[in-house]
Amino acid sequence: GVALIAIGMAFLFAELFVPSFGALGLGGLVSMLVGSLLLFDEKSGYQIPLTFLITTTLILFALMASLSYLALQAIRRGERNRKKEDLVGQELVIRTFDLKKKTGLGFIHGEIWKLRSSDELSIGDNARVEHVDGLTLTVSKTISKEVL
Repeated sequence: GVALIAIGMAFLFAELFVPSFGALGLGGLVSMLVGSLLLFDEKSGYQIPLTFLITTTLILFALMASLSYLALQAIRRGERNRKKEDLVGQELVIRTFDLKKKTGLGFIHGEIWKLRSSDELSIGDNARVEHVDGLTLTVSKTISKEVL
């Protein structure tokens, strides 16, 4: 019983980090319920009321379902509001840049994007997005305000 409860908790914790779409969470809830039922025996005189176990399981299920719903709504809202073309005109920070190939990686809005530029860029420089082509940004170096 204790092992099933521990496995159930591990499944619920893993649900936070693994995109299993609720399968680990449901498995964890079932495992915790069955483990709780097996843990106590009527013959020993110790027992947890069945209504308590079912109520606890339903509360955990409702919490898991509501958090999943909120996460799904946030993902959908982000997809509607975010377009690649909206990046044009915004600044990013250069993470890597190969001077020979004129390509590299840039960081913008918490994302790493492939980039290309005809300017000579170095790590830490700011660049402005000029064009979006698929998953590659064409950028130009921006002059820092400190120089002006």
